[in-house]
Amino acid sequence: MSFLNFNKKKHKISLLFEIRGDIVSSSLIKTHPLNKPEIIYSKKRIVAIREKIDSKKYTKIILKELDKLVEETYKIGILKVLNGNNDISDVHVVLSSPWVLSQSKDIKIKKDKTFEVNQDLLLKVISEEENHLSSPIGIKLEENNDIKIIEEKIIQSKLNGYKVNSIFRKKTKDLELNLFLSVSNYYFIEDIKKIISKTFIKKPVFFHSFILMAFSIIRDIMPHNNFVFIEIGAEITDVCLVNDDTVYKIYTYPSGKNNIIRKVAEKTNNTYDTALALINMQCDGKCEEKAVAENEKAFNESVSDWTDGLYKIFTSLTSRGGISRDIFLFVDDDLVNLIGKKIKANKLESFNMINNDFNINFMNGNKLNNLVNKENYLKNDSSLKICSAFLNKLRN
Repeated sequence: MSFLNFNKKKHKISLLFEIRGDIVSSSLIKTHPLNKPEIIYSKKRIVAIREKIDSKKYTKIILKELDKLVEETYKIGILKVLNGNNDISDVHVVLSSPWVLSQSKDIKIKKDKTFEVNQDLLLKVISEEENHLSSPIGIKLEENNDIKIIEEKIIQSKLNGYKVNSIFRKKTKDLELNLFLSVSNYYFIEDIKKIISKTFIKKPVFFHSFILMAFSIIRDIMPHNNFVFIEIGAEITDVCLVNDDTVYKIYTYPSGKNNIIRKVAEKTNNTYDTALALINMQCDGKCEEKAVAENEKAFNESVSDWTDGLYKIFTSLTSRGGISRDIFLFVDDDLVNLIGKKIKANKLESFNMINNDFNINFMNGNKLNNLVNKENYLKNDSSLKICSAFLNKLRN
């Protein structure tokens, strides 16, 4: 396991890359242990995946966009914004589905005799769990050696049934751990490193999953220890169930933002680009009333198709005791208003659990403004604010 050691005496500038379903972005983040993070540069490239394509082609397109973005970040972010001062302390790469798969494991060790919790014991336990990892949906793995573990984090630990912050060198008869693991494709990770290192030489590169960042920040800013976090990606939706401040279970199903847009295009007899333009116009309130009425049915049916996958997950969970009614929903800021309203109006909102409707919170940019320095953030970008807050948290 690796740990980040930060000098807490002054601010540092981190280079952040986000690789999500159809988005590649770069940002320069100024972190400080005593202040909120500042976003001093940000650039996003959207990859329009109009039709479903195979994983190899998908991966090649994303890496090509990353290569362009790295070069652009140096020319504009470093040479112009930072006036040529390449004083980057480290590089962080944040992955979302389908480029990463995250899993949560509950580990229990119970013995008749007292034993000491040490590094050797933890490494052995974690190694055993690593052997049971699945592969990411979006990246085909030919062999087990293709799997690259990018993060492993103990979310919560208990000794003899009591929560504790430190377990090292403690003695117990009963150890419980909530372990969070994320994997990606080994060659995909190595390609990312090569692309970045061509321009940013000898800078340490750390990989993260967005779902762990979101869990960590939501838990910090919201008074909830039981909630559901849903990220609607380009092609895939991740559903993270949090119970008692731990990641209880992560579900993934192959339906996302692009599926909704493609189905709107199909139902309105339009191209992908035209359907996306209609959605954006309606989000901005620029659609004529007649056009809104004509497309309303298509929007409702398309979002309904997406909620069917979520409905199946929730139905199976309620049969096993139910889940939290507090839902935190993340989708791109440009679509959150329209898609959010449709989801809230759909059967998801009326799906009762213990006679209570869901309390749906949209994790859009405005609600996350307090995470960053308001005078310096450049874009109304939800994921960027979450990532910035997480990097700042690592310094404390």
